[in-house]
Parts: sequence; C-alpha cells; structure tokens
Amino acid sequence: MLNDTIFAVIVSAFLQDAGDNAALYYGRIEQPLPASAWVGHPYWNDAEYHTGEICYDGVLYESVMLRYNIMSNEVVVLTPERRISVVPNQEKISYFIVEGKRYERLNGWFVCIEKDGAYYLLHARVKSRGADDIENGHTIHTIRSNDKYYLRDQTGKIIALTNLK
Repeated sequence: MLNDTIFAVIVSAFLQDAGDNAALYYGRIEQPLPASAWVGHPYWNDAEYHTGEICYDGVLYESVMLRYNIMSNEVVVLTPERRISVVPNQEKISYFIVEGKRYERLNGWFVCIEKDGAYYLLHARVKSRGADDIENGHTIHTIRSNDKYYLRDQTGKIIALTNLK
C-alpha cells in the first residue's frame, strides 16, 4: 500500500513537471556508454543537450532539451527536471530542430538539412566503433566519424555526392 502511494506521488510530480509534454517523455531510459572505456562520444556534434524542437506523433514540442545519438540512431530527450535521459518511440519522430538545423528521416536515419532550394543538401554523419587499444591493462574503444552528403531534388530523388574535398 505504501509503495502504491509513493509511486502515485512520483507519477503525479512527473506529470506536473512534464505538463502537456508527458507523451514525449514516455520511453526507455538511455543507457550511456561507460566513459572510462570509450574515447569520443556517439552524438552528432557534442555530448551536451541542446534546446530544440521535436515533431513527435504529429505534435510539435518546443524548448525541449535533446541530442542525437548517431551510433544507435536515437533522439534522446532530457526530462523537464533535467535528471533522466529518455529515448522516446523513434517511429513517432518526424523531424527535430536543434542549434538552428533541421533533421529529417532518410532511409530510417536522420540527416541534417544543410541548405534548401531547388535542391536540398543533406548531411549524414555516421559514427561507428573504431579500433580498440589497451591502456593500463584496460581495453579502450574509439568512436570514429564519417560524413556523407546527398542532394535531394524537388521530386524526392536522392543523389549521393562523392569525392568532396
């Protein structure tokens, strides 16, 4: 009985903090990489959360703290009290905007819309596990980045750009 009361108080406090955004914060808790075993981070630009907008299940949520984990292809949101990193249902995310850039889905992955007009310049960043190294008897994993660019015309046709230097 006491556990039910405590749970009800916690849920009530969460709903009060989340307000109309409660649906966005329903998901699993992000499992971060252990910092002591990795060099680098799996996020788009940096590991920090940034204030942005996210279109989730057809509703635009503004002033949301978020970041994009490229290795797992997941947008992660920070709860209003800024204590819990939540991974909402990714299938319900149409797009998100952070640091003035819009990210849309392309073949299941989010790409950054760098420039729009007659052609859209799409920027995809892929992060993957790089080489392992042994340091002080511990295995250290590295994360490597690879940027790719595409053009999308007004009909939706995608053209991969190669040999960019």
